[in-house]
Amino acid sequence: MIRKIEFKDIFLSDSSIICHQVNCMGAMGAGIAKQMKQKYPENFDKYKELCDEFSHRPELLLGQCQLTMNSDDTMSSPYTRYIANLFGQVGYGRDKQQTDLRALFQAFLSLREQSQLIDRRTIAIPYGIGCGLGGAKWNDVYKIIEKVFKNDKYSIVNIYQLQK
Repeated sequence: MIRKIEFKDIFLSDSSIICHQVNCMGAMGAGIAKQMKQKYPENFDKYKELCDEFSHRPELLLGQCQLTMNSDDTMSSPYTRYIANLFGQVGYGRDKQQTDLRALFQAFLSLREQSQLIDRRTIAIPYGIGCGLGGAKWNDVYKIIEKVFKNDKYSIVNIYQLQK
């Protein structure tokens, strides 16, 4: 099931998993990735470690989903929030489209599988994932989300419009 939730901060979501698109270079310097880095530093450390392991061939991370456990004080204690780092782009910058839609599709498939293995079935996706700095078109990304999750009877996907 896919639900759209508008004008709510994704970080206040009651979803078990919050996902976002990441690059394969180990940088979270802008957009929601920067917010993730600030809110969940343990996620960033694990992400950076994985990127460093693949520094010789970062493109090999494309299509992967790294799921990390993080403590979260915004929910009732003790609470563990999972962050899904979706490797949907190799590099970063503003000079061209960075999002690789095939890689993002594969990363979402991996997220769906992993969420079922850990019995976490609510997934928060930021509206426009891969579209801002990544340069993809939301209609294309939304079609991917629908293809992966529309008939998934195990997952509830909430798409959050971020507050500015």
